[in-house]
Amino acid sequence: MKTNKNRIFSLVSLRICLCVMLLAFASCKSCKKELTTADLIAQLPPETQTGANTFGCLIDGVPYVPNGATSCLSGTCPPIIGGYLSNNSANGPRNSVEILTNSMNGLNSLIYLAGVNTSGVYPLRYNSNNGYAFVYVPQKDNTPILTVFTYGSTSGQVNVTKADTVNKIVAGTFEFEATHIQTGKTIKITNGRFDLKNQ
Repeated sequence: MKTNKNRIFSLVSLRICLCVMLLAFASCKSCKKELTTADLIAQLPPETQTGANTFGCLIDGVPYVPNGATSCLSGTCPPIIGGYLSNNSANGPRNSVEILTNSMNGLNSLIYLAGVNTSGVYPLRYNSNNGYAFVYVPQKDNTPILTVFTYGSTSGQVNVTKADTVNKIVAGTFEFEATHIQTGKTIKITNGRFDLKNQ
């Protein structure tokens, strides 16, 4: 009699254990790991100063690394175009820098800095000849909207960590907040980094 009771008890215990294990496995499988800011930043290129021709940032917390486009007049657009501009009056002050990114989904950006002769912090202001940026954000109907800096005195900055005007290498970090003039849509760019050498 005791043997039967023990057997029944063992079977019930085994079933309970199996049920608990299945529930634990199911709940584990249905849970997605929450990505931390460090996880997101790890998806960006490292901060370098070697002329590696890299660019990346978080746009509203989402990693953005340009991957090139196919809609250029000359055919395929590389992911990043820019660096030090030619030193003539049409391109602004001597040693001005322009960074243009291209992506297959139409999410593109442009950063311009005037006269980058030394490392340091360069403010980004809308409608300024000293430094500004644009971000083209694709919409559901595939019509890009132009997002620009707010009209405040300063809405962002670029920290140039390397300004080698001889070897034409410029590198640094950036962050800014941009607002579309008509719609009021605002985006935040954080943890930006670039490392460019003129081709």
